[in-house]
Amino acid sequence: MPDKAPPAAGYPVLYMLDGNAVMDKLDDAFLQQLFAGSPPVIVAIGYQTALPFDTAARAWDYTPPLKTHEPRAGKPALPPRKTGGNDAFRQLLTETMVPQTEANLKIDPHQRAIWGHSYGGLFVLDAWRKASPFGIYYSASPSLGQALQSPLQASQSLDAVRFRGKSLYLLEGDGKARGEPSGHEASLEVLRQTQQQLASKGLTVAFWRYPGLTHGQMFEVSLRSALLHLSGQAALAHQ
Repeated sequence: MPDKAPPAAGYPVLYMLDGNAVMDKLDDAFLQQLFAGSPPVIVAIGYQTALPFDTAARAWDYTPPLKTHEPRAGKPALPPRKTGGNDAFRQLLTETMVPQTEANLKIDPHQRAIWGHSYGGLFVLDAWRKASPFGIYYSASPSLGQALQSPLQASQSLDAVRFRGKSLYLLEGDGKARGEPSGHEASLEVLRQTQQQLASKGLTVAFWRYPGLTHGQMFEVSLRSALLHLSGQAALAHQ
């Protein structure tokens, strides 16, 4: 909660998935930097665990049905995580969490934003395509290759009128970590082409590319970029 009076229109607010891991990334120096702008209310959505990630819960809550994969050579087969619960989680978020969080706060609904990374980025994309009360969507390194049907599929057929007042930011690094599966370059190209297609139709969509950053490194960088951008400051350097 910002330690200053809200703007006339209300505070911006950022709902952040993977909230357990998020809070470790927000040190005092960075929070002071946010304070120089119009700092948002920060809402970290996490789980009842001491771990930074509840892998089973986020796999269910953040995803549509996912593909199944054979284990890589030399790797043991692990029990598949249950996936496909994003519709129920989105309903919980929009109908319960958001109203309860904002009940006694002056919030600018046009500056109500959501951020997610990886599976969380996939959830943000799906929420953008469907009825959700957010005006701004930050989808970082979305796991597009995992979904049976990508939220960006058939994007050229979207009706721009339905997305009036919504802004989508696609954030991705172009670095590849050792041992990371192939296909990252193809995902980057999908994001770039989709952004161009949607923007040409009149939708507010931007693609922020972060040179040299890997999937894991994008967690903190994309989070800080979203917070800075929402506070009216320049996001961390990108192309």
